[in-house]
Amino acid sequence: MLICCDQRTGTGCGAENPDSATRCQVCGRSLRFALPLQNPGVRIRGYQIVRIIGYGGFGAVYQAEVSRQPGTFVALKESFDSAEIENFAGEFAVLHTLNHPNLPRYIEIFEEQGNGYLVMEFVPGQSLAEVLQAEGGPLLESQVLGFALQLCDVLDYLHHQNPPILHRDIKPANIRLTPGGRIKLVDFGLFKQGTHSIMTSRIGLSPAYAPLEQHPLTRGHTDERSDIYALGATLYHLLTGQVPPPAADRIKVDSDPLSPPQEINPHLSPGVASALLTALSPMQADRYPTVATFKQALIGARTQAEATPTAVAAVPPSKKPDPPGNPQPAAGQRQPAVGGSQPTTASQRRWWLPLLIVLLLVSGGGLLATRNDVLFLNNRDQPLPTVFAETLSLPTGTADPTADPTGLLEVVTPGSLPVSDGITRDNASQMHQLRALIGDPGWVMSVAWAPDGQTLASASSDYSIRVWNAADGRLLRTLEGHTASVWSVAWSPDGQTLASASRDMTIKLWNAADGRLLRTLEGHTAIVRSVVWTPDEQWLASASCGTLDGEQCIAGTIAIWNATDGMRLRTLEGHRDTVWSVAWSPDGQTLASASSDRTIGLWNAMDGTLLRQLEGHRAIVRSVTWAPDSQTLASASEDGTIKLWNVTDGTLLRTLQGHSATVRSVAWNPNGQTLASASDDLTIKLWDTVDGSLLHTLTGHSATMRSLAWTADGQTLASASDDRTVRLWAVR
Repeated sequence: MLICCDQRTGTGCGAENPDSATRCQVCGRSLRFALPLQNPGVRIRGYQIVRIIGYGGFGAVYQAEVSRQPGTFVALKESFDSAEIENFAGEFAVLHTLNHPNLPRYIEIFEEQGNGYLVMEFVPGQSLAEVLQAEGGPLLESQVLGFALQLCDVLDYLHHQNPPILHRDIKPANIRLTPGGRIKLVDFGLFKQGTHSIMTSRIGLSPAYAPLEQHPLTRGHTDERSDIYALGATLYHLLTGQVPPPAADRIKVDSDPLSPPQEINPHLSPGVASALLTALSPMQADRYPTVATFKQALIGARTQAEATPTAVAAVPPSKKPDPPGNPQPAAGQRQPAVGGSQPTTASQRRWWLPLLIVLLLVSGGGLLATRNDVLFLNNRDQPLPTVFAETLSLPTGTADPTADPTGLLEVVTPGSLPVSDGITRDNASQMHQLRALIGDPGWVMSVAWAPDGQTLASASSDYSIRVWNAADGRLLRTLEGHTASVWSVAWSPDGQTLASASRDMTIKLWNAADGRLLRTLEGHTAIVRSVVWTPDEQWLASASCGTLDGEQCIAGTIAIWNATDGMRLRTLEGHRDTVWSVAWSPDGQTLASASSDRTIGLWNAMDGTLLRQLEGHRAIVRSVTWAPDSQTLASASEDGTIKLWNVTDGTLLRTLQGHSATVRSVAWNPNGQTLASASDDLTIKLWDTVDGSLLHTLTGHSATMRSLAWTADGQTLASASDDRTVRLWAVR
């Protein structure tokens, strides 16, 4: 494709154009010097392009699939500048030997048709710039400090190489947050080895984050303190929501234009604000001498804030118990961290306690980040660790069912969920979090609403199903009987029976009124990933892998069951790999299935014949959902897209793009015009299905989201996540 961006001047509208175009189809500009990028589907060596991640004047970064390992993705950095190809070689020579959990892995470099390629680990999730933009204001101090400690650790690792490695381009856009809570420092395009040489090339630096010694027309030596300045500027931006002024501007006038961070964000702890200003000193000699010193200052500031009687330090999505006698903040308000007084002697003796908590949180994030889908799916179920990502144990005793771990939720009056006119194009932007259902010790794998719109069921990796009163957040009952993770739950249309599907290869039917186990359906030979009822509640469909070759699935199957007696009526075969999701059309005539073979199957519900396979996704298809009219289908994929299909003729109506990582779940609102999608980029997006436009983005979960479900009236959306919460969203 040709990007409308003149390589000589950088001007253009940025629109995508066909390779054969001579003028931009959007702005009409000549494409003679346009940026030529690879099209999705193009194969380069052993990698197939999936999508463009980003591009600049001299190259691009793509998400690509490893041809010999379908479903395995890498980041492919391309350059068509000869000088940059040499830089690739230098970058790879230094960085491919590094091994740190907060750094991407460097895999290989090669040259193809005059272009240079650097192959790196693909890091899912969002950049901190995207997180900040989605939040629309400063991030919570506790959240940013969790990021900061990970960044200090990786910079300390780099600075202790021999010779030291300086990143020299630390900024929110170059820091990625994975779905498991791990920070990854990326883009080493400006890195430097050693601290004594003067680097004459300063092209590409970001003025707001670069220290004075790195700016043009200076002859300063960059060293470890240069990265400390950039890290301080990054944390300042995250904590205040404002970009700091360039270092060069700060020395041009008598009064420093850098506003003290606590003047912008009064909720900041004084100690944290002071540490930022020291790191942001224009003169190198006035900054912290090492990253370790900066880290200790941040930890000390956090310790002081936690030791202050009115301080509450909480890392979303969990809530730390307040000290005895502390007043609770009003629901929906953030509790400011106050740190003006010195800790008591007893607090000084307990200085290690907050540090221990922080270390547990950071290590927990690594646990989530490294236990990827492949390990999770193929290994036997193991007892879950007590600490996940940024999650702390809930206080003992009676938990407040309306408590919100982020402090950002609006309280819903107990007894009923909010009533609105439903989700429309006009009010979608007003949708926000109402409540978090907290108390599940495992990952929440699936969520489903009862027909009454007030009762919710969630499936957990701790082998159980939980039934909640969504109106007041009370846990009504816990259903136990499975011997492995529960992957899917579904209510019968009359609300009297609950079905659950598990890694133990069974489906169980439960009496919804009292939680009694009614029946166990057996016959699958692998994990049952999905279970759904027919609209007339007489049949069940379940999805799994039917044939395994060692650990590899070579044929996916769908089983159709008689819900009354539990008999297996038929098996649908046709997928070449695991079936992840099944969904009945609202009219009960057609069953849709989503598979790892990248296709969607459409099946005749009466005789089980395969009517059609829809092809177009470039990675595993995770989820399918029907429009209320039974004529249109939506599918979600690991290629980061959602596709809308005409089921009558199998044509692709449109592709919805906007997520930056795997889309695991998609749910069609009963109004027929709004679609919700949940992605590993930690966002839920609301789409207008009429024109494909993005209506709104919801954020709040801190780990992978696995399931979405609308109430029957379309007014409330529930989301399930590995952060151990179910969250409810609606227009108030």
